[in-house]
This record gives sequence, structure tokens and C-alpha cells, in this order.
Amino acid sequence: MRRLPTFGNRSAQRVLLHLTENKNLLREIITALHIIDEKAQKCDICCNIDVENPCYICRDERRNDSVICIVQDVNALWAMEKAHAFKGKYHVLGGLLSALNNVTPTSLPIEQLLSRIANDSVKEIIIGIGATLDGQVTSHYISGIIAKNNYNIKVSKIAFGIPMGGDLDYMDESTLKVALEMRTNVTPV
Repeated sequence: MRRLPTFGNRSAQRVLLHLTENKNLLREIITALHIIDEKAQKCDICCNIDVENPCYICRDERRNDSVICIVQDVNALWAMEKAHAFKGKYHVLGGLLSALNNVTPTSLPIEQLLSRIANDSVKEIIIGIGATLDGQVTSHYISGIIAKNNYNIKVSKIAFGIPMGGDLDYMDESTLKVALEMRTNVTPV
């Protein structure tokens, strides 16, 4: 259990003790893990993880095929889905470009993204990648390669700045700077 992310010694011990005292829960988890082992796979279209291929999002005809949101990983996709704010399709990179970690453009499914843009009726790409250094490098690279290939589509990036409910005095200088740079007009109600 300690080898799993976010589990330290004490957390692992608590979970294992809880499972030994709750055999039904333990059996449910074993069954779920077996299903994941047997059926979980990467979607051939967007690189999401699902028990079916294509994934449930790519199969959903109610979603907007003309807008693709690029995300770093499946966790980011799940976070976007939890917000219920995006009704388009996704493209999961599975990482970010990183010279330090030897992650190059050929390490990520960027060619697969370009094929989707060329073959589909995509009108907009939303870059939904965090504001880390590797995230900014990846965003810049992707927007540059889309421009270089002369795709006639809009490329946008999610906004960054002050979170809902956040107080300015708790924000760092970089967050405040980005929030000011990405400000929008206020229209009276």
C-alpha cells in the first residue's frame, strides 16, 4: 500500500487494518481491481482510460466534436468532467514536455492530436494544461505546431488566476500577475 501515491506508512496501515476488519469491502475492492486489470484500456481516439474502446466520452454523440480540450493526464480530464462545464471532446497527453525528464514531442500523442485535427471538423483547440514551466512549454509547442501546419482553427487556453472564494492577500505574486493580465470586461446586469 505504501507504494501507492499519497500513502505513507500510517495511511497504509490504517487502510489495511480497515480492510481486514471489513471483509465485504475488501472483496468489493478485489473485484474492482480485477475488472481494472482485465478491462481497463487506453482509448484509441483521445487516450482516456475506460473499459471500452473508444471511451464513453468519444462515443457520446451529444458532445461537441468541433472542440477538443487538451489535458495533461486522465486526472485532469476527470477534474474537468466533475465540473460539468465542458461539453466537447478531450485529448489526453499522458504527460508534459520536459527536457529534465527526457519527455520529447515523440513521447506524447501529439501526432495523434494533429491527425484528429486534420481528419475531424475541429474548430477550436482548448489547451487545458497547468501553468507550470513544463505546462507552458508544452502549450507553446502545441500551439506552435498547430499554427505551423496552417490549421484554420481557434486555439485558446484556460484562464489562470484567483480561485473562486480566494482572497487577494493569500495569492502569490505570479498568480496575481496572471489574473491581472487575463482580466475580462464586466458587463452590467
